[in-house]
Amino acid sequence: DSYRKTEAQPPVLRQALAFDKVLSEMPVWIQDGELIVANIASRPRGAFTFPEYDDTWLKKEIDTISTRKGDPWLLSDEDKARIKSCMEYWQGKGLAAMTDALTTDEVRQAERNSFIDIRMGKQGSIGHIVPDIEGVISRGLNSFIGEAEEHIKRLDLTNPDDHAKLPFLKAVVVADKAVIKWAKRFADLAREKAAVEKDPERRRELEQIAEICDWVPANPARSFREALQVVAFVMASVQIEANGVSIGTGRLDQYCYPYYERDIRQ
Repeated sequence: DSYRKTEAQPPVLRQALAFDKVLSEMPVWIQDGELIVANIASRPRGAFTFPEYDDTWLKKEIDTISTRKGDPWLLSDEDKARIKSCMEYWQGKGLAAMTDALTTDEVRQAERNSFIDIRMGKQGSIGHIVPDIEGVISRGLNSFIGEAEEHIKRLDLTNPDDHAKLPFLKAVVVADKAVIKWAKRFADLAREKAAVEKDPERRRELEQIAEICDWVPANPARSFREALQVVAFVMASVQIEANGVSIGTGRLDQYCYPYYERDIRQ
């Protein structure tokens, strides 16, 4: 829906606006006993298909994906119809189509002859990265937003090089604000659940979740638990935003240790 309305926009900004729409409208949930929250799909163990990258494999399997022997996905008829509609829109517009348009005849021939395999690049083209989780823990996303906004103010938009930077910097602001709004949706849900929770211990936990999600990842973490909540939000949002594999937390033990040590000492 978002991409349909932003076809004239630069690609990086379109992706940020779509990301914002997803985080604003996707279901959020908190499971019983959960202390650290975040989810990447509308239900536990949900999956995402990213038809905007490449749907070649999904087209072949969409009618048998729920019954295949290896790794079956339980796909409802309603979701199947929705995915087919998405695939129709992305026909000839996705990452795979753009990759093919830029690929030379020699590379296409090599791929046809099985000398090379670039399917994974077409289907994802991102991953094997470590987001700056430590930076978000120590600074908060509001700091990154402020930095991008200050950079925008300094741009000389009569300079082509500066003008080219504008969509990316705008996208930074949109994407980071989207994650903050998403965290506040979890805070609101935790408060709703706390209001009807009969177990005093669980009610206290839900109230703590609400307080934490109101504070991070917008602001710097103040405790070990807040640091872990930042890790969850960053990792889940990066997985939602792009079809990436091998996205790592980095040295979680090192950058979370000062918060752990301080909490234990206090």
